[in-house]
Amino acid sequence: MSTAVEHVAIRPDWTCGACGDGTPWPCAPAKVQLSEKYSKSDGDLLIHLAVCMWEAFDDGLCAVVQRQQPIPPDLRTRFLDWVVRPLISGRSNAA
Repeated sequence: MSTAVEHVAIRPDWTCGACGDGTPWPCAPAKVQLSEKYSKSDGDLLIHLAVCMWEAFDDGLCAVVQRQQPIPPDLRTRFLDWVVRPLISGRSNAA
């Protein structure tokens, strides 16, 4: 049985529940965990993160309407760039 702490997103703010200090998710440990979980397929990782990004965007729209808070401008960078950039340069995130 693994004793590793799972770094998961807390919605609707999309912060890391394990880091506990308001760190945006995916945090560095979450990226490692996701890379390990999807080690066989960068495509599946990218799809998973794109869905998470869309949900974060949707949560942000609700925040704009309900609490008049802006949608975070860095969603693409947070959710996708750490996977896409290595793929473009020919390196895989898969272990």
